[in-house]
Amino acid sequence: MAAHTLGQLDGVALEDMTSKFCLSCHPRSAISEATQDYGGTPGYNPHKSHYDAGACTNCHSVDGQSVLACDECHTEDCPEGWIPAPRGENPVWDLKKAFKE
Repeated sequence: MAAHTLGQLDGVALEDMTSKFCLSCHPRSAISEATQDYGGTPGYNPHKSHYDAGACTNCHSVDGQSVLACDECHTEDCPEGWIPAPRGENPVWDLKKAFKE
């Protein structure tokens, strides 16, 4: 699902589409509130990462395919139209499996 209408970002250079640019229209508090208990999973919010607040463009793309960066380590369902990030070398999901054995 597109967040912007066709032509809305015309004239804005890709290098100018920083988190500061995104947050000028999309306040972080509103984003976090809208994605609370995301996907029906209590306590899961992709915008309240255990890492520092990442750049919006780590996941979101205005000119290509958006990527669920959390999937580098975790297994989550991707939003419609998104793709999972490639797995890291030592993903967390392997550690969780080891603790269950």
